[in-house]
Amino acid sequence: MRSNATRRGRITVRDDDARALCAEARACATRQRRRIDAVLSATPRDTDLPTARGKLVPTTIARSLLPGTWARLGVEGTGSCFYESVAALLDLRNYWTLDERARATLAHAFRCALATEATEAAVAAVTSESGDTTAPTDSGIVDLDGMSAADASTVMARQLCTPTAWADEPDIRLTLRALHINIVFVNSSKGSRPFCGVKFRPDRPTGVILWCNDERHFEPLVRIEGGQVLTMMRPADAVLAKVVRAATLACA
Repeated sequence: MRSNATRRGRITVRDDDARALCAEARACATRQRRRIDAVLSATPRDTDLPTARGKLVPTTIARSLLPGTWARLGVEGTGSCFYESVAALLDLRNYWTLDERARATLAHAFRCALATEATEAAVAAVTSESGDTTAPTDSGIVDLDGMSAADASTVMARQLCTPTAWADEPDIRLTLRALHINIVFVNSSKGSRPFCGVKFRPDRPTGVILWCNDERHFEPLVRIEGGQVLTMMRPADAVLAKVVRAATLACA
């Protein structure tokens, strides 16, 4: 008898819960999010990476790429930082009101829910795009090159449900495809071109994530306007357009 739960790593999520969570994430993506209750912290220092968990710190990192006032949010750096960054940008299930433990639990459930989107067709699509498909050492990720469509789908789904497995370009592409969003990546250090194989689609809501290359870590970046936090932006947003142009030039 078919199981009604997704369990391919160390997380178990019921299939109906997984579908609901993915549907909620897609719905969140269509709304421009502003929060007035987020507290900016003067500590730790802006140069400290990764940021202390739960801290929202004004940032001058990549100032030339980020016009206006921006802040970065500290998320757990144990393998699920990309997925927690996306959950924060979407304010998934009121992420910004949760305590640290609940945020980590949500990130794990969220990434495992995405495993239901790792169909053979979807995995074939995201792995066929040009870009970096090499799995970093010690990442917990298996290279999908040369695998059959069925095997690649099974492996990607298992990795999505493993909280310590990092996110590589195919995982990121699958996430953005499933949620119908864009993520623009900004690098914290010079000399590295982050995730240039991730395509920007101009009709989708967009968030910005900081890639801390030296620490192999992701953190969400948010705009601060009038004491409010702006997470997801419309593609036509003038400030976002400048960020997208700078990121495109960095990958040229």
